[in-house]
Amino acid sequence: MSRTIPQLMPPLLEEELVTGMDRKNSDTIFSGKSAESIIASYLLRNKINFAEPAIDQGNDFWVEDNGIIKRAQVKKVVFKMKLDVNVSKRKGFEIRRPTFDFRFQSAGAKKPDVNTGRKFYGPNDIDVFYHVLWTPLRELIFKLDSDQVPLDKNGHFLQAKSAAFDRSFTQRKVSEIDYASALRSAKYDARIIQENHDFFFPPSQQTIMDFFE
Repeated sequence: MSRTIPQLMPPLLEEELVTGMDRKNSDTIFSGKSAESIIASYLLRNKINFAEPAIDQGNDFWVEDNGIIKRAQVKKVVFKMKLDVNVSKRKGFEIRRPTFDFRFQSAGAKKPDVNTGRKFYGPNDIDVFYHVLWTPLRELIFKLDSDQVPLDKNGHFLQAKSAAFDRSFTQRKVSEIDYASALRSAKYDARIIQENHDFFFPPSQQTIMDFFE
């Protein structure tokens, strides 16, 4: 079964690509802490109480949700230019498209390692994920409960799942994750709105100003 996935955000501006969206060009320590600060601010703005564990054992925050304390992990969404295999085969040359990785395990972790203490996490360890897609010009926050995250054959969260947000496309099978429903907050710099007027103000949608023309 296929379905059309709507465009979830405007394309990245060249300025955003240059300033560290790509994991290879960013400092993961600083970007990870920035993502945590963004989520902390988001929770406070929405009057959601939280605490930071003294020791990080897989949970960045303990978040109060309707009187229940949930273990939360914060992850930065990682941008990549990914080869579109199907289109490249038809066209006869490489075509790369922007994709965004939602990570659920530590970067680079392929399997648990008793020597380093690295482990794979699952629903028994984490209750909710907050993913942050941010650049100097935009900030998107996604919230995924652990039961929405695909698992591997051992019952651990998958390493990562990739998504495309900056264009509409037809998906051959229903996605395991509904990213549109998971989106909780989106902020954009005025420059992005100016460059993508039709995205924010679709011509087909009437506004109150239409009645005064």
